[in-house]
Amino acid sequence: MTTLADVAKRANVSKMTVSRVLNHPELVTEELKQMVLLAMKELDYQPNVVAKALAQQRTLTVQVIILEEMETVEPYYAELIAGISLGLSEKNYTMQIVTDRNQVTEQCDGYIVTGARIEDYGWLRRLMKPVVLFGENMVGLPFVDTHNKEATYQASRFAFEKSYEQVVFVGIDLPDAFAQSREAGYVEAMEELGHPPKIYRLENRSRVSEDFVRQLDLLSPNTCFICASDRIALGIERGLLFSSKRVPEDYGIIGFDGIFIDRVSRPQLTTMRQPFRKMGRITVNQLMTLVEGCELKEQKRFCQASLVVRESTRA
Repeated sequence: MTTLADVAKRANVSKMTVSRVLNHPELVTEELKQMVLLAMKELDYQPNVVAKALAQQRTLTVQVIILEEMETVEPYYAELIAGISLGLSEKNYTMQIVTDRNQVTEQCDGYIVTGARIEDYGWLRRLMKPVVLFGENMVGLPFVDTHNKEATYQASRFAFEKSYEQVVFVGIDLPDAFAQSREAGYVEAMEELGHPPKIYRLENRSRVSEDFVRQLDLLSPNTCFICASDRIALGIERGLLFSSKRVPEDYGIIGFDGIFIDRVSRPQLTTMRQPFRKMGRITVNQLMTLVEGCELKEQKRFCQASLVVRESTRA
């Protein structure tokens, strides 16, 4: 059986260098890394992952805790979980999905948490293993998220570029950081452009936003809705069309998420697309850094959303 020493000899490096390539590749130059990887390939070296885990008292398992009701969560969870799964596979880890906080155990090496709300932060802080959240927070827990403020700022500016005279924001009625950041991006754009902000906050359900816009008679044509989710945007669109309003000629709609809902609507939604798979993998990398006992260079990791222009805004 090929050993670590065999690889070191073939690559003409020390055993310590081979170990670093396997465990801390960020500490090794690209040239050394490629030399070691080539030697591993030539010798068909397979690291004994299980033996290493036993020696380090690891389980090679990460618990992914989903703190939202599965039947009502957004479609983006499939993409996010796919990204997390790919990231864990690269680290030779398995994933255990937990949907009930009472089923969270210490039989893992760390936790990735999604859907956390303000009331969850207390017990999350008391967990004995490393924790990384998917979702912005203001209590100091490490997280990965879209740059929510920047995304709605960009969407609001885009609406004015399309010559909509009035731009309103329909946010999610939650006190959590991501919801506040999305609203803040809209407010900042409006202040820069010299327009008074007009904000509504709703439950994150398309039925609620559809009922809301059907009863709304305050907004004249030439209005664009900046929505804090595609789900809200879908309801706005349905309500406008039910009321015989023209989309996008008289009323524009911009959503937020960019997974599935934006494409099944008619007209298809212009939206701010979040890079969920990428963020899933980054979340894994952040957690693995903590599992290895290292400090994070950045406690807050933001990714940029991209504007996807479709049929709910003017061409």
